[in-house]
Amino acid sequence: MDKQASELATLKETLGRLEEQHRELATHILHVETMCADMLTVAKGLVDLLSEELTSKPEGDEVWVALRVGAPGSQFELLGVFLTEDAAVRACRRTYDMVGKVTLGTDYGDAIQAWPGAYYPLEKEEVSNAAAE
Repeated sequence: MDKQASELATLKETLGRLEEQHRELATHILHVETMCADMLTVAKGLVDLLSEELTSKPEGDEVWVALRVGAPGSQFELLGVFLTEDAAVRACRRTYDMVGKVTLGTDYGDAIQAWPGAYYPLEKEEVSNAAAE
């Protein structure tokens, strides 16, 4: 009887740990989804703004956006909107500053989705510098 009680207690402890891990993963997934939705909202707002402001850039042309990703749950900071990737990368000064292209006049919608081609230029540099050493 003591062995069964001990095994039952072990199973309950294991189940408790698994439930906690599930809650943590669910929270993390929600955070990632929220960040993606925020990024798309920013990109959509920029496209709307740029469509009105950049009259020399016809609809369908691409511009580069530089953003600073803050701490979890914080907003994104707009670093700038640029005509070239190089100019957007130069605006990045921290590891979690990111750049990506947006197409003027494109409605990216409300669905959570990845930002194709967006990347963290300084993080890439750090990875390549570490590999070279």
